[in-house]
Amino acid sequence: MKLANYFKNNTKGLILVTTMVFIGCGLTAYGNYILTPMANSVKNNNIIQFLFYLSIMLLSVMASYILRYTAEYIYTTCEQKYIHTIRKRIVTKYFNNFHNEKNVAEMQNSLTNDLNILTETYLDPIFKILTFILDIVFSVSVVLTFNVYLLILIIFLAICLLYLPKVVSKPLQNLTNNVSLKNKDYINLIQKWMNGLAILQRYQSSHKLFNVLSKGASDLENAKVKKEAMSTKINVLSASSNMIAQALVLLLTGILIINHKMSFGVFFSIGNFASLIFSELVVLNQNITLIQSAKKLNTKVSNEIRKNIEVMNKEVDNINDFSTLNITNLEKKFPNGESITYPNMCIKKGEKILLSGDSGTGKSTLFKLILQELKPTKGKIEFKTKNGISLTPNLCQVGYIPQTPILFPGTIEDNITMFNKKLNKDAEKWATKMQLTNDLNKFPKGIETYIDLDKDNLSGGQKQKVVLARTKVYHSSLILIDEGTSAIDEGATLEILKNLLDGPETIIFIAHNWSKSLHDKFDREITL
Repeated sequence: MKLANYFKNNTKGLILVTTMVFIGCGLTAYGNYILTPMANSVKNNNIIQFLFYLSIMLLSVMASYILRYTAEYIYTTCEQKYIHTIRKRIVTKYFNNFHNEKNVAEMQNSLTNDLNILTETYLDPIFKILTFILDIVFSVSVVLTFNVYLLILIIFLAICLLYLPKVVSKPLQNLTNNVSLKNKDYINLIQKWMNGLAILQRYQSSHKLFNVLSKGASDLENAKVKKEAMSTKINVLSASSNMIAQALVLLLTGILIINHKMSFGVFFSIGNFASLIFSELVVLNQNITLIQSAKKLNTKVSNEIRKNIEVMNKEVDNINDFSTLNITNLEKKFPNGESITYPNMCIKKGEKILLSGDSGTGKSTLFKLILQELKPTKGKIEFKTKNGISLTPNLCQVGYIPQTPILFPGTIEDNITMFNKKLNKDAEKWATKMQLTNDLNKFPKGIETYIDLDKDNLSGGQKQKVVLARTKVYHSSLILIDEGTSAIDEGATLEILKNLLDGPETIIFIAHNWSKSLHDKFDREITL
């Protein structure tokens, strides 16, 4: 988040907010100034003059509150508009850079907790700081008309109060960042354990789930408690400094009045001005500290947006331009010590490859390496043109069918076309070719049947057929299929392969324990 971008995103709204706050703060200062002649009129027993000044003060204060609250409402609207823009950019970043970043917990943390923290510790304080600065400037200007010594004392005390954030901001900054990290860890922990909830229930391992989640929650709670404890210490220090500063100003005011340097009524105005100036300086300190505490988190979010711009500006080649897929000296090592070494391969455009091998030989890992979801330890994967020129392929154009089909809330047709209405005319055709017709006939609404992810109203085989049809509808020139027919019977699989392999696409299909008739549909087999 950058202040310049925030203003650019909400120029008219923020100009209006600033204008309203400026007038509102001016009216507040005027209302406090009126206390001087109002108190003097009481001392002089002039009831008419007293009521006149009282009316002016009430009108000034009321108008000030109306302007301030309206400005705050408009500011909140601008704030949420900007947050929506940031959230959209973060989502776009994850969308464009999906090969390297698939941590759902990290994404959830960025879109919810991090943005909420930044709203509370960066954007909200900006409005308050603007208001407090204008209040203080107007108040100091009025105090100058009373006595220059009062102004000098107030400025000196103000400098002392403003120095406090530099002393206490660093510890709070670290604690704020730690809350974000612990929240991400907790979301990640929930995701990992809740994915296997059915298995935990089956083996009655609830005690382990509760213990693990309790430990994760405890770490997050402790981080928040430490942050609040530091905030409380800072607030106590600021409040104490405020009271001492006000007392010193009132002491000097009393001395000046006793020595006939100022009128009696000034004491009441100065009392209000001192309370306003130093109270708001304390809160100003707190808000400056909040902004400083969000520095690391703000940098993190800014980097995420910058990465998105870099990804969007990165030039990629159309994957249709590749002639061969070359895998050379490829090896992947994992933190647990496991290592997978691949044979050299050269897959020509248009080939239909059956990729087989025992479990653990790295078939699915190879797909992730091709898609750049994993980085190889050594070796390289190259897409080359017919002239031998290496390409930087647009991997979004690769058709990839993982072992577990991924569907979205929507109709079967929506999931085949991925919500592109222009492809609706092809959805029915490829649903038929992927042997989905008999399944659709079982549903009253056919291809318009809504997929209920909670009730899971499609079988495993039906889901695979939907995803297979999706891949063909988009005419991907390279299709990677990881056991994409494992839940479909052999007869239907044979028909699907006939239609799937009867095209110009390059297809690499992971499968094992197939009959010879299925094997024969492919140009060749690579065994790992």
